[in-house]
Amino acid sequence: MNSLSTLSLTAKETIKRNILRGIHQPSEHLAVSKLTKRYEIGASPMREALFLLDKEGYVTMEANRGCYVTPLTFDELEDVKESLLITGNIVIAKAIENADENWQIAQLKFCNQLNQIKNPIGGEGDMIDTLIQFYSSLLTNHKMASMADFLMRLINRFARYVHTFVSYEDAERFLELDKMRNISNLSLTGDKKAAIAYFEAHLETLVEHVRFGMLKRIGEEGLTV
Repeated sequence: MNSLSTLSLTAKETIKRNILRGIHQPSEHLAVSKLTKRYEIGASPMREALFLLDKEGYVTMEANRGCYVTPLTFDELEDVKESLLITGNIVIAKAIENADENWQIAQLKFCNQLNQIKNPIGGEGDMIDTLIQFYSSLLTNHKMASMADFLMRLINRFARYVHTFVSYEDAERFLELDKMRNISNLSLTGDKKAAIAYFEAHLETLVEHVRFGMLKRIGEEGLTV
């Protein structure tokens, strides 16, 4: 890894953490000139860091508007959910169709990890990591790289809503580990229809938890989303 990549990845993780902490607010304009001074990094690695954050959905880069922190809204949450449902159904089906020994081992390994979880979450990061690791393991055998990349971008966008609006004290109830285990087990048996049905139900439940958190924040803090 060259120094540019190292600097870019470090900047990306720092800015991502500050977005999640609310230091950079939704819709805030992120000027490269100001960011380079704040984070003491050159313009080239900073632009690369912003490009990486754009791929993950934390910032949005547009030709006429520049770069800004991606807003958090009910409309965008609904858009992410619908996009996840459509894309997820296709990729999950393909992953099951292309199942091989390595994919099956990965699924069994993650199922065992889920079975060992009693108090799954030590903080917000663990909650998000559990969710992302679950879907990442499920989708590794899709043979549809472009669509899977798009799906992981959507998952990262959704993870930001989770981090912002779901309390980690409610993580076990939020994650619904039983549904996650069912999705993995059904995928391993090759039951695409049932696995996708559980995926859709699981996603709907996750989104409802986020919506509740958004409404609660509006009531408590007068937040506009």
